[in-house]
Amino acid sequence: MIKRSLLLLVGLLALCVGVGLGIFSYAHQPVMPNDNEIIVAETNTASVKQDNRAQKWLTTYYEKYRLPSLSAAVAVKGEIVWAGSIGYSNISDRTRATPRTQYRFGSVAKSITSAALIKLDSQGELDIDMPFTDYVSDWRDTNVNFTLADLASHQAGIRHYGSGLNQVTENLRDKAFANMRDAARLVENDEVLFAPGEGFSYTTYGYTLLGLAMERATGQDFSSIVQKQILVPAGMTDTELEQREAVYPNKAVSYLNLGGYNITAPKVNLSYKYPGGGYLSTPSDVARFGSMLLNDRAISKEELVQITTPRAMKSGKVNPDNYGFGFNIGSDQIGQHFSHGGLSVGGRSFMVVYPGKQMVIAFVSNVTPGELKMDRRKAALELGLEFQYQ
Repeated sequence: MIKRSLLLLVGLLALCVGVGLGIFSYAHQPVMPNDNEIIVAETNTASVKQDNRAQKWLTTYYEKYRLPSLSAAVAVKGEIVWAGSIGYSNISDRTRATPRTQYRFGSVAKSITSAALIKLDSQGELDIDMPFTDYVSDWRDTNVNFTLADLASHQAGIRHYGSGLNQVTENLRDKAFANMRDAARLVENDEVLFAPGEGFSYTTYGYTLLGLAMERATGQDFSSIVQKQILVPAGMTDTELEQREAVYPNKAVSYLNLGGYNITAPKVNLSYKYPGGGYLSTPSDVARFGSMLLNDRAISKEELVQITTPRAMKSGKVNPDNYGFGFNIGSDQIGQHFSHGGLSVGGRSFMVVYPGKQMVIAFVSNVTPGELKMDRRKAALELGLEFQYQ
């Protein structure tokens, strides 16, 4: 027993050292902000006062958190009124980030997937209250009875990433999955954490299953579904699923911040989690998505209510995250809002929609934070306060 424990410990230490050396093989010298030149989008209808304060907001957060770059956008009444970027999309060659630079937006993808899901439901392509296995009949256990709504609201009992070292290795996965069915096999043999509707556990893998069910229901691949239902209607021309080997001229290099060092992140393959965290986008495009949700010609008022109403569990209590389908729901000084954050390898983002003000705030940086972690909700509120009377 002792020998087995020692072997396990040695193995874990070796793996930690290997991962550490692998990461640091990509290292740059520590880079701190050394200038605060800001690039503002050509179309900028903000007032001079708003523009100045938005630029100050960018500079403050860029310098405080020693980010490689920070990019943000504000939309009011369906129009991008301000967009700006500061810092470098590539530290090595000092390429500056611009409002058209693409970033990993992480779990903001869940909001996009949920909006596509509810449109398919309204169009009769699927029924969110039907069991997952009605659409994925070749699932290992055809007796599971969680529904698509359970998956969208994190109440299906599907696990998230592992903990500790497993969480690191799963996030740094660099394996290509040929299709959504193959990706779903990552959790197919795992026991559910609880009976459907009897608990809440945030899960990116649950959204992989949701994307698979959407494909089976429509006979279309996930990318085509979202393109038709969301990206085209919203005018999101800078948004796409990240392909491992593709070349993206406007994509920001992804970094990890470790001990004040901005280190080039190891390459990863996001094909295992496209519906829950696989998109490249810009703050302006994400703001366009939020604006589309407030336009009842693209998303009906009834559909919006469905995805932005906190979902109750079987006990009758609202889930602890006040989560609907792909959105957290809350309120602050500006008013009622629905939002989602994203954390990916080399990307940290946030989007918040204030329906009462017809306003959307979106921002992103190209780094996974170390010790310094920005309060994104507070940051969004600060920026939004400058535009609430646009």
